[in-house]
Amino acid sequence: MIRAIDEYTITGVETTLPFCRFVMEHEAFVSGNFDTHFVQHHFKPEYIKPYKEDEPDSCICGFRKC
Repeated sequence: MIRAIDEYTITGVETTLPFCRFVMEHEAFVSGNFDTHFVQHHFKPEYIKPYKEDEPDSCICGFRKC
């Protein structure tokens, strides 16, 4: 699962993928020793790495008429 998260390429919008990676790597999650209060007990926003400054802040979406 971590490999799949790492291989996603999404630009222009924020996703929850960094949070998902944090959860998947956390000792409590890996050991199965967690409950519905996982976020409250183990997470702070500063634990997530910020986006790279050199990434553009815009999104270009294309649609093709079928």
